[in-house]
Amino acid sequence: MDRGLGFIGAGFPATSLTTGRVRFCISAAHTKSILDQSLEVMNEIGDQIGVKYSRLPRDMSPVVYEEV
Repeated sequence: MDRGLGFIGAGFPATSLTTGRVRFCISAAHTKSILDQSLEVMNEIGDQIGVKYSRLPRDMSPVVYEEV
């Protein structure tokens, strides 16, 4: 599935046998729009393959950024 994101996967021996990590490279050149779209894709794929984990409940309130 091509969703336009690049990432690096890490598994054993860099992680324990039962865990893994995915790393995404973020640049200062990425706009808020690009980052928001990336988060939407990550969230969607995380739901599809069941890999999302957090000890905290997800805050569903919108994030408001101040203009600089």
